[in-house]
Amino acid sequence: MSRTGDAKIEPFTPGPALTDGEVLPVAGGLRVIHTPGHSPGHISLLHAPTRTLVTGDALFNWRFLRRTRVSPSFLCSDFAMTKRTAHRLGDLEYDVAAFTHGPEIRDGARETVRGLLAELDAES
Repeated sequence: MSRTGDAKIEPFTPGPALTDGEVLPVAGGLRVIHTPGHSPGHISLLHAPTRTLVTGDALFNWRFLRRTRVSPSFLCSDFAMTKRTAHRLGDLEYDVAAFTHGPEIRDGARETVRGLLAELDAES
């Protein structure tokens, strides 16, 4: 928050750490996918019963760009890691992708994410 000039966040004690692959007993089961880079402990979540991926801040679906992108470098603790761990999301099975930033993708979500990952590979 020091980047925004607002350092008035009260300290807190976090709950138990989540582990990669853990299934949370919420909404029929949410699988934790460790996707660090935006922050060291960043996670995405997969709801297998509805084949829905919640990317968190690993990916953004910005309407004004009409593009799905990885989290911008200035918002990441480790941008190179963000790009690497985003590839985990292309390996999962899902039909819908939901984002913290931008509208969900209901048609061709996995293909859209895989297309983004192919673009990242081409840039490297």
